Amino acid sequence: MNIDKLRLCFNQPKEIFNEFANVKPNTFWQRGDYKLFIIGDDEEEETPKKIQVNVLLSDNTLLGHFIFSNSRKYEGKCFFTFNNKALYNCLTSVGGHKYNLAILIDFIADDLGLTLNNITEIEIALDTNINVNAKVRKLIKDFHNFEMIYNGKKVVEPLRKLDDYTETFGRCRKHLLKNPTIYFRQAKKDSPLLRIYNKTEEIKDNKNEKNYINEWNGFGKCDTYRMELRLLNESTKEFLNAYPDELPLLHRLTDPTTLRAMWGYFADRLCYFKADDGTPIHLYDLISA
Repeated sequence: MNIDKLRLCFNQPKEIFNEFANVKPNTFWQRGDYKLFIIGDDEEEETPKKIQVNVLLSDNTLLGHFIFSNSRKYEGKCFFTFNNKALYNCLTSVGGHKYNLAILIDFIADDLGLTLNNITEIEIALDTNINVNAKVRKLIKDFHNFEMIYNGKKVVEPLRKLDDYTETFGRCRKHLLKNPTIYFRQAKKDSPLLRIYNKTEEIKDNKNEKNYINEWNGFGKCDTYRMELRLLNESTKEFLNAYPDELPLLHRLTDPTTLRAMWGYFADRLCYFKADDGTPIHLYDLISA
């Protein structure tokens, strides 16, 4: 299990925007073990309303970028989005779990005088070499042997339309392609979204630009199937309030136990199944052969 996307909101001191605005655009700023690259327009005369600042590590790895704002809407706030490749760059490994570079933003934010405000968006990816797409679709269709609990309610009528559940297929001229992307969602705006799909096919379709994901997983020639949960700020706050912990927030996000718990908490809310004897079958269970 790993974080595939992470966007954080920080509280920024008032003076930091002007500090960056006074730096010549497209300039590197060395800050010890990392450096900043302030992106801007050399011909822009007025003070900009927002500034993008890339963060590069000592080996020139792009960790991600800040957006510092001078607008009323985001007054006192800035946002950091991680570069996807940095989330698949192994910092260390403990007990078989790989830790990516995400925790490094803690040191950088502290150096810049920023404090974490919230988790604006996070996508938690559960990857497997088992075709979970086929398993999920089989369980949905087998209403004789399995109950389906969807968005917190048992699906009693097998002919009832599953609202907010969709399957999208690619196709060639001749026929639909066999592996759909499955979406579980809720009607409420900004609610959790679970996407189940063949990640290997997506990587190939994008000219293998994200082949580092295959290297991270180490599945060899087997296809990677992904169950990817997207959570926005309100959902993550709900989970963190329900399961308080003394660990700092960024440390919790890099903790494998927390990630599994968060993924399972919301995946169960979207969908799970029950066998004839009442045994629950969670989506997480489907990664077992």
